[in-house]
Amino acid sequence: MMFWKEWREAVRFLPIAMIAVAVLLWINLPIGDVLLTPLARQISSAMMVVSALYAIAIGLMQTLPEQRSEVRGLLFSQPISRTRIYFAKTFAAIAVHSLAMAIPMLIAWGWLASVAPETRPATPISLAAGVFIWIAGFSFYPATIWMVSRRARWVGSRPLPLLTAALAVGLAFAACFAGTWTTFGYWMLPVGVILAALLTIAHHAYVALSDQSPRLASDGPGSRISAIGLTLSVLLAWTIISFVFFSFSRDFAYQLPGDVRQTRVDSSGDLYQTVEEYRWDPEKQRNDYVVVQARAAVEAPLESPYVRPTEADQISAGIGLTWIEETQIASDPDSNSHLLFQPISDQQYNQLNYGYTWIYHGDGYFLLYSSDQSNRSTSKLAGSFDRGGIRSGAQPFDASDPSLWGNSAIPYVDVLVDHNGIYQIQDAPLDANPLLLQNIDAVCSFGDLAGHGPTAVVTSGNEMSLFHIHSTNADVAQWLKSPQRNEYFHVTRLGIPKLELEKFQTIQLPSIWFEVPGNPVGQIVDFGDDGFLLVKSNWFYRAVTIRIGPDGKVGEIKQYMLGNFPADSPTIAMAQGCLPPLVQLALAAESMFRTKANGGTYTSHVTKRYVGWLIVATVLHILVAIGLTLAACRRRSLCRRDQLRWLAIAPLLGVAVPLAVLSLHSRVATAVCDQCGKRKRVDDATCPHCHADWSAPPRSGIEIFARSK
Repeated sequence: MMFWKEWREAVRFLPIAMIAVAVLLWINLPIGDVLLTPLARQISSAMMVVSALYAIAIGLMQTLPEQRSEVRGLLFSQPISRTRIYFAKTFAAIAVHSLAMAIPMLIAWGWLASVAPETRPATPISLAAGVFIWIAGFSFYPATIWMVSRRARWVGSRPLPLLTAALAVGLAFAACFAGTWTTFGYWMLPVGVILAALLTIAHHAYVALSDQSPRLASDGPGSRISAIGLTLSVLLAWTIISFVFFSFSRDFAYQLPGDVRQTRVDSSGDLYQTVEEYRWDPEKQRNDYVVVQARAAVEAPLESPYVRPTEADQISAGIGLTWIEETQIASDPDSNSHLLFQPISDQQYNQLNYGYTWIYHGDGYFLLYSSDQSNRSTSKLAGSFDRGGIRSGAQPFDASDPSLWGNSAIPYVDVLVDHNGIYQIQDAPLDANPLLLQNIDAVCSFGDLAGHGPTAVVTSGNEMSLFHIHSTNADVAQWLKSPQRNEYFHVTRLGIPKLELEKFQTIQLPSIWFEVPGNPVGQIVDFGDDGFLLVKSNWFYRAVTIRIGPDGKVGEIKQYMLGNFPADSPTIAMAQGCLPPLVQLALAAESMFRTKANGGTYTSHVTKRYVGWLIVATVLHILVAIGLTLAACRRRSLCRRDQLRWLAIAPLLGVAVPLAVLSLHSRVATAVCDQCGKRKRVDDATCPHCHADWSAPPRSGIEIFARSK
């Protein structure tokens, strides 16, 4: 059978591929230690490379030798259809490509299932991400057949089909790190479409393109799919090049001296937009964020809609202002570390604390591993820990990572926070001591807030509650008041303090606090005995400040308009104009809706000057694309109907269109028409311009004609 013939040829490299997969699995699996790695991501990255290379190798091995005329003539002289030969090659490729992954993966899956999570913080489901990536990587096989069968230069447009396969693998990689099965399905659906299209195009390329003339090879429905696929490959290549140029130009135009942008309040209570850089602060004698650029926010009436402030409105401030330290109100960090194929976090919490290594599971509990430093390979799962304590298993935490949230709220005291309360870990016996049981949206703490001493701030709904932080340890009380709690804690080598919370004040937050759209950041700026200031902003659009007195009463409320500078650079506009117009429309729509969702208007993310430059750049791009398309069509001697088709899509795809014309259509021999003087294809019966038939050249007297007998 034809299949077994192709199988015997393809299986020769199967052991090599299988060994490569096994080695990569062995390197990335948590063997011999409590290894904390993003297992799904590492396995997927390894499978992506090996799957693509192996698929390309199979395709080259099956089709490249057949490009020799004697081999291909012998093969196609057999009484077997070319379609049957193609499917025999494809099924054999699917079999060996799948086996190369399946056998090592099943062994790894079985081993991991036998040791995890008892001795390894992992789960076999993490390997499933590598399986999906491997399947998507098979798209390089039909892309390789298409590439080999095309009539084009190797250093040119011939490798373009591989870009389409790379797109399929990239979409599969994104799907494997989705948070829900619905999102996973959205990403994997186009992967299936691309793989099916590539198999269809590869069939047409193998059967029709490889040994026929360009004119005959363009017939049939497969050619239309092939033309669309190659055009999209060219579009993808041009989009990638344009995006790289656009990104470099944007970074060059901004040239901001810092790497962090946020809002700050000076000693007078005025709000500023700042650009900051993390470096040594000589005043604090430690590394911290230092303001390198500041602009005053523009105050506006509370009920006014967003109006983008001009650069003249935002007065540039010197960096010598006195800034008041702010504390961010920490909400659920939603670290996105617990995904479909990565349910166990790759972050450890307080290793060796209470004799265990703590690792959070996305189902709402910690895995506790015994930590034998003399032999790390003997680490064992001691149990689970949730709100009910060790080995409870009945009260899961309601947070993406309660240890990360707790460390942001009250650092360095082993506090866990979820949406149901605040807990402190206590020893002998190991348990979760509830400090506060209520609904929690956000929480933070201060060594001293508004003269009240150590204070925890908790928000729930429209209420903000203030709690005294009590401890019987005087040194701990001093540590809580210290502005450098981390340094004080490590210098004094304090034991883990035992805390208590006592509510002493409740503040009703006004509705405007919740009307800041988008993903705003809430901060508290302490003014000592004068109370404190609540600040909520989404850096690019608007901010709200609320003054709270020492008695907890709401004072002055202000709204500020924020701007994003520089946003009207001609350099960025001209670079963005190089993108295909259709891609520009998609980016513009996304930016408009995102800006509106964040509290601006549909056009507040850009200025009229920027829009003007962008229109000029886009129009120039379209005109150049039309001119190059017309020249490319004439160079390839296309008929008027085909020229009009390409010219119709040039305003949408831009410069990618003439590149697609040159990639799709081979150069053919032409001659000058005797009647109209224009060039026509030598394989056309009549001139496409004047419809004149081929005529004999005029006699010059030197011709020799054979006489018929």
